[in-house]
Parts: sequence; structure tokens; C-alpha cells
Amino acid sequence: MAIYMTCCTFVLVNEIENLRLPQKDVALTFAAALRSEAAGVDKVDWAKVGEAAMRRWKPSGWLRVKRIGWAIADGKIKP
Repeated sequence: MAIYMTCCTFVLVNEIENLRLPQKDVALTFAAALRSEAAGVDKVDWAKVGEAAMRRWKPSGWLRVKRIGWAIADGKIKP
């Protein structure tokens, strides 16, 4: 059974803007957004998500979130 997310852009931007959420939590949502988009459930506005991320983190922080998110989405690490 697969679980997908809708409103991915909205959810990701809100999580990124929530300063209480650590990068690992945002990476989990990033992974869910990747899977949902790949399944055709939702279309993510990655430019909008990236802009929000750059307002919160340095490029290295956003890159860390994406690396963790991709690894979770690919099943290389467990959430």
C-alpha cells in the first residue's frame, strides 16, 4: 500500500517556514512530495519550495535536506 501527499508545495513551504521544524522533518516531507509527484498525484512547484528554503537556510542546508529526502525516497535510509 502506498500513501501519497497532496498540496505538496503548500505543505513544504509551510514546514520550511516553521522554524521549530528541523531539517530532518522537512526532508521527510520532501521525500513524500517526491513520491507523490512521481506517482502523478500532485505537481510540486519546486521553484517556490526552493525560494522558501533559501530564505531559511544557506545553500548547504537546503542541499542537506534534499540529500536526506532523496535517500529516504529511494529507500537508502529509513525515515
